[in-house]
Amino acid sequence: MSEGEDSVETRLKKAVRGYRRATQARIELHEAIKAAAAGGKTPKQITFLIDHEYDVAHVSRIIHGKVGGKRKPPAKD
Repeated sequence: MSEGEDSVETRLKKAVRGYRRATQARIELHEAIKAAAAGGKTPKQITFLIDHEYDVAHVSRIIHGKVGGKRKPPAKD
């Protein structure tokens, strides 16, 4: 971890605070969750760190890329 970089826990706490304030911060929270998982945290630990904003099953789905996929293109006439 470099000098200006936050720890995984700090990044999650900041992301969840932003998520509660602005809906656009959802992507940032999801990225923080994925980074925490890559750092060795379990979905249960991550759920605790984000103050149960998402439940364990939803955190697990975010980690495995099942949430927030591509949108369906509009149907062509």
